Amino acid sequence: MTMPATALALVVMALLVPACNTSSSGVEDGSGGASATTDPPVMLEAALASNIAFHVKRDVDAAPTPIHQLYTATIASAGEDDQIAALQKYFRNEAITSSLLDAARRGAQVQTVYGKDVVPSCESLQQDGDSFDCAAMFRKSFLAHHKNLMLMRASGELRALVGSFNLRVRSTSKPRVHSAVSLDIASGLAVFEWYQAVAEQMLTGTQPPSDAIELRIDGGGTLTLSLPSSSRNPVHDMLAALAGCDGTLWMSYYGAADDPVGGPVFDELQRLTKTGCDVRVLLDEQQSPNAKLALEARGVPVRFPTFPAGSALLGHKLVFAEYGEEMFLLQSSANLTAADVLISNLTATVRAPRSATIRVTVDAELTRYW
Repeated sequence: MTMPATALALVVMALLVPACNTSSSGVEDGSGGASATTDPPVMLEAALASNIAFHVKRDVDAAPTPIHQLYTATIASAGEDDQIAALQKYFRNEAITSSLLDAARRGAQVQTVYGKDVVPSCESLQQDGDSFDCAAMFRKSFLAHHKNLMLMRASGELRALVGSFNLRVRSTSKPRVHSAVSLDIASGLAVFEWYQAVAEQMLTGTQPPSDAIELRIDGGGTLTLSLPSSSRNPVHDMLAALAGCDGTLWMSYYGAADDPVGGPVFDELQRLTKTGCDVRVLLDEQQSPNAKLALEARGVPVRFPTFPAGSALLGHKLVFAEYGEEMFLLQSSANLTAADVLISNLTATVRAPRSATIRVTVDAELTRYW
């Protein structure tokens, strides 16, 4: 699909113009300063998140990898009158494309927005008797960089996958390591409608009603779904809320830069390092060489990872910390760079009571590359 020049201009203008009504007072944070964000996230009182889980794709995992299986199992569970929305940079995975078409054959409504061509195409996988329109199901946007999927059930429950995992098969290049967060949301219609508005943003430039929404978590805490923008930085906000940390504070990113987006994050990591936090940052060598130098200049421990199974690429976009009785977990599809502000990406931030399972999984995954 080729976007008209007028629509292209609308998209670029909408994403370049900072949000209005920026709060000058900010919010209280761990450093005693203020977080320079837009208005607070819109609280969805009826929605309740549960079953939050952290998943990893290691360099040693054989196909189909755990996150690939997570996607296919979620899609396979879709039935008649359910809805699937997937925002992805790539749709170059025959198994997942086929599973989406199978869901449509079962009566589910499937809609996607992607940035790279579907390979093989939807049309090549159609069967006799199929009535769905591939052009309506797979919509192309030059801005698509998300790596997420949501399944809205007719019952009102929402299943969400947020992660760094591209729906792409690489046969001639290095393997990638990835992470993803999955969760269920009771009474999730408002979340799904917000997500659909994000999809329209990628196609037409029409801004969602809010760039961040917040949900309560079953058992305590909050989940925030947000779109990094010129005035909202979820990673900075999460770190600024920390007065200290217990155990290792991990940040692992494919792309980061000492720019208006990454720089404030690096400053917060420097502050936390000075408080005695065991801060450890992993960065992909090809994407973040200057970021490593910038962090080292701030006294923040940082490494390019070594991969036990051989050469690979770091695809993570995550931050994890614990302090007191709370866990802070951020999973994004956005790189920590100002360039990603232009194309927007979904970020999930969890602030909740500690989870021993998530701590063990994060530590085991990231320590092996440290």
